[in-house]
Amino acid sequence: MALLINWKFKGLTLDGAYVRIVSPMIGPSKDRISFGVHYHVAPDEEVLHAETREAPYSLQGGNPFEQAYDFLLAQEEFAGAESV
Repeated sequence: MALLINWKFKGLTLDGAYVRIVSPMIGPSKDRISFGVHYHVAPDEEVLHAETREAPYSLQGGNPFEQAYDFLLAQEEFAGAESV
């Protein structure tokens, strides 16, 4: 899974930037997850930008990747994102 978004990067707007979750890690208390977010021009292109995010996590929820993507989709900067 990945997301396609319109993303502003260093003054440029990329229509259909490819965003992928990497390396989700469940915290010791098992109620938080941290994960990497990689931004690409296209799926096979190099990473333009990488950041780390943290979100709530539930053991009864979906797998860590699903929960991380659901968290991103709920954020304002990912409004209108398309899942691919």
